[in-house]
Amino acid sequence: MTTCLTSNGRSQKQALRGRSVVPSRLSKRHCIFLLTLVVPAWGGSSEANTLEGDVVTVAGRMRGAASPLEIGDPTIEALRPRTLDQIVRSLPSISLAQNSRGESVAAVRGRGERETLVTLEGIPLNDPWDGRVNFAALPAGLIGAAQVAPEGDVAFASGSVVAFDLISDPPRLSGMAEKGTGDLASAQLTASLSSIVVDALHTERSGAPLSSASDAFDSQNGQRQRTNSDRVLSSLSAAARFARGPFQGGAFALSSASSYGVPPENHLDPEGDQIRYWRVPEDDRLLLGGYGALTQSAGTIRTRLWHQRTDRRIEIFPDASFLTPTSTEDASSKDTGAAISAEHSGGSSSVKAGGELRRLSHDQASPEDEKFARRKGAAWLSAEIDQNSTSLSGSFRFEGSESLQSGGRPEAPHFGLFTGRISAAYRPDTDWEVRLSAARLGRLPSLRELYGEQLGRFLINPDLKPESRNVASLSVSRLAGPFTFTATGFAERSNDGIGQRVVLIDDQLFRQRINQDGFSSLGLEVNANLELSSALHISATATALSFQDVTETQFPAERPENQGEARLIYTADSGIGGSLFLRHRGEAFSIGAEGERIRLPASQELDAELSYRFLAKDRSLDLFLRVENAFDADILPQLGLPAPGRTARGGLRLSL
Repeated sequence: MTTCLTSNGRSQKQALRGRSVVPSRLSKRHCIFLLTLVVPAWGGSSEANTLEGDVVTVAGRMRGAASPLEIGDPTIEALRPRTLDQIVRSLPSISLAQNSRGESVAAVRGRGERETLVTLEGIPLNDPWDGRVNFAALPAGLIGAAQVAPEGDVAFASGSVVAFDLISDPPRLSGMAEKGTGDLASAQLTASLSSIVVDALHTERSGAPLSSASDAFDSQNGQRQRTNSDRVLSSLSAAARFARGPFQGGAFALSSASSYGVPPENHLDPEGDQIRYWRVPEDDRLLLGGYGALTQSAGTIRTRLWHQRTDRRIEIFPDASFLTPTSTEDASSKDTGAAISAEHSGGSSSVKAGGELRRLSHDQASPEDEKFARRKGAAWLSAEIDQNSTSLSGSFRFEGSESLQSGGRPEAPHFGLFTGRISAAYRPDTDWEVRLSAARLGRLPSLRELYGEQLGRFLINPDLKPESRNVASLSVSRLAGPFTFTATGFAERSNDGIGQRVVLIDDQLFRQRINQDGFSSLGLEVNANLELSSALHISATATALSFQDVTETQFPAERPENQGEARLIYTADSGIGGSLFLRHRGEAFSIGAEGERIRLPASQELDAELSYRFLAKDRSLDLFLRVENAFDADILPQLGLPAPGRTARGGLRLSL
């Protein structure tokens, strides 16, 4: 395959470890898409080179969502993220873990990973087949802000939403290079001209370090590294914005090529249990998105268009040597869609309405040639009245789907799902707000949940149906001043939640998707920020959950009962800088080999960084040294899959 960006290569070294590592690749077709993306923007106004004002709204940023919780600079800059998972772990209300497929997935308020839509500039990132997002396989180079709306936004989804926005003021030219533990090596180059920005990233590691306190039995290459935990990611991204008269719009493209190992679950018995000895030599993605808004005296019309394609190969091995695969699975998934909405405002009220249409498909090329496809559509309506110190809002959304191809299996029935939200807010002055909200959320089963039996571990359930969730919340917020905070108490009840059970057939254990009896939960979220000066920032977020109606066989797996993060960030125009991130993850439960409930211990983690900035006119050079999990804590988000131990990385960033 012709490439335009390749790995600087450890293929030979990794081959000596018995691994079939494929160099990172971005196809010629993907590169051409990226180069042609920026052509329409050359004549655009440079005033659209920022996400401020109307351009934010054009991009599909959530408006009127129930208490969206956001992080931006200086938090994102202090994290020095290479991939999206390094941002998501600091978002309020979210717990992040690596699953048994080697993917970094996230849960909002203890819900399922598939209950959350993830967007970039309003364009969905969720996998068309599985419905989840592997945040570790997506670059973070152009991300300027991230927010989570636990009660969602009907303009985008029937459930909760995590939204990423592009950087608002990209540097003219910036380069980064770093080295670290586990043969970590990263390089990034960002360049902008007028309303166009391009970013290239390459990052790789030979393995994730094990904590010295971990009793995990696996290691690789004679070191305390998780077996089969190497990872490579190369990406090329481009974005453009333009404004002409009453029309504003933008477009972006992202092409990424990832390869990684899937660490075996080390609590399973190699002699009797089904262990995934997998490698993913190809996990490639092409994402194209465009958005626009036309504003007239009568109102505003907005559009969003997107196309996403993922190509993935899984190699399956008989044991932990990873020498010769016994089989491979090749698949390609696509999500193509369009959305349109109209907004009219008059006096103290506003009305919005819109709809979207999507086609999702999954072509399984091996071990057997199978094709799956569905059509999804949605329509939504929202209204808001804002008078003096009080505002009222309400919205509803209908989402439906029909099966187009089912891989030779019985077709799933047509699904329909109604969701809605109501909210009332009272503001005694400009500093304070009290908000009472109620919502009915939900989601449709993913294609994989409906038809995904080819993995050999799951049985199809022809009676699977959509799940729903009822939510009520009360929040108090201080909105202005050096100290701001939001405290939210909430109660939730899930109905027909899609979970799984263990089934014994002919002395072999299988898992099956089922609609479970509902769980109830009570929770409290607190998010606070203190800005002592333009250079010193202190912030904290904490979530406590109490799950009800839990049994030994049905429970929310890998959902911590409480969690939190405290941040201390010091940034200066020049000289010394630094940051401290202290995280707590409370006790949780995981699923054992026979479906039993096993307790996961609580853990604490400290990340620390020291940096120094040299500044000359409008040019800067940053030197940094960052240590993550500084105390080498044994962190177990999921049974048999410990998080990395102490990791150090250092490097430089040059901005011109």
